Amino acid sequence: MAVYKSLGDLYTSGKLDNFNIMEMKGASFINAPQCFVEVLTSPGSGSEARSALNTVISTFSGAFTQTTVLESTDYPPTGQKFLSRLLEGEVPSLVVTLMFAVTGQSLATEARGVLVKSPWKRVSLPGPLQDEIGFDTEFFVHTEVPLPMIALKTGAPGPGVRITRLVQSKDNFDAVVELYETKLRVKPLGVGQSASGVLSKKFSLSQYSELVVSLLPGVKPVQTDAACLCFLGREMEELKDAEDNPVLVLSALR
Repeated sequence: MAVYKSLGDLYTSGKLDNFNIMEMKGASFINAPQCFVEVLTSPGSGSEARSALNTVISTFSGAFTQTTVLESTDYPPTGQKFLSRLLEGEVPSLVVTLMFAVTGQSLATEARGVLVKSPWKRVSLPGPLQDEIGFDTEFFVHTEVPLPMIALKTGAPGPGVRITRLVQSKDNFDAVVELYETKLRVKPLGVGQSASGVLSKKFSLSQYSELVVSLLPGVKPVQTDAACLCFLGREMEELKDAEDNPVLVLSALR
């Protein structure tokens, strides 16, 4: 950050005038996927969030781009309140599922070995819901750092990443799906309401990634501005979906 401040000081003091610089923009040079999750932290605390995520993600991929961490002075002061609600049984409204293929079971076991220990905590779903989702998928929350919920799916046909937005109200489900469809420019696939009341729409983004919007009866998702769903688009936009979840559209430099 000191490098950016020094550059800004040179710009505002006029010492770069001879270079005819009219505007400066920040850029992140990553091979960004079409959809990913950005975790916001306060300045100086990003390493804690990265470390918590990397201990799990490193077993899945050494070049994981579906989740990023950004230190920001705009970090919302709701982290502790968010964590207290998790301890009361609510869950983050964003879920990142690591899907391990049959051939990667040893890696899945290694990741699970991290998640079953404190400060991670396993989330128990209502019986009928777990029956429908399958017992090959487990969910975990971090009790000390405001992070998305992490899920492990074992025995998948192939490796991949699923990002899930959990919706609180059935009345908002279609509106959330429509906004994401507009930004992704991809038609979702889905089925009607299941016997246990689950609603789900899936956006296939690539061979290895997908975005799912789900309503899970009996599960209480909590919204937080500290985790943002991001899309690649033509122009920068900061939006809120029908449930007041932050959505960020980033434009890729060509």
